[in-house]
Amino acid sequence: QRRVADVRFGECIAERKGGVLGTLMRLGVRVGGHPIVPAGWRWGYGRSYPAGYDPAREAENEGEEAAEADDESAD
Repeated sequence: QRRVADVRFGECIAERKGGVLGTLMRLGVRVGGHPIVPAGWRWGYGRSYPAGYDPAREAENEGEEAAEADDESAD
């Protein structure tokens, strides 16, 4: 998901501002948005840190989010 989002982001920037800037922006979000970066713009922000790319952990987090959504809708 992250790779697809980053590529689409780079393509969008390239269409509007040029290919070089699109490539630089895409590379910037790939490096600066890595899940190990302890920042609010990292991939997986909102999950327990460090989230990483572990599919089992992602499924666990999705289950927690669904449970939280159910709790909120019950209020």
